Amino acid sequence: MLKKNPMRSFLINLGLLLFGTAMVFSGILIQISYHMGHHGEIATTHLVLGLNYFNWSDLHKISIVLVSMGIVFHIIWHWKWYKTVMWKKKLVVKNQQKV
Repeated sequence: MLKKNPMRSFLINLGLLLFGTAMVFSGILIQISYHMGHHGEIATTHLVLGLNYFNWSDLHKISIVLVSMGIVFHIIWHWKWYKTVMWKKKLVVKNQQKV
C-alpha cells in the first residue's frame, strides 16, 4: 500500500488526464486522417500537424501504455476504497439484476 501523499495523487491524476487526452486525440486523428475513406491504402508519408502515420501511431501506443500504468497506480492508490465499497458494503451483490 502506498503512503498517502497529495502530490503523488495529483501527479497520478494529472498523468491520467494528459496521457488519456493524448491517447484519445491521437486515436481519433489516426482514424480520421489515415483510415477513413482510404479503402485500406494508408498514405503513411502524409503529414498531419507535422507528423506522419508512424509517428502518430507511436504516440498513440506510448500513451496507451502510460495510461494503463496510471490506471494500475490509481487502483493501488485507492485500493482501500475499492475493498470497502465492493466487499464490505456488498455493492457487488446489491447491484446484481434480479430475474
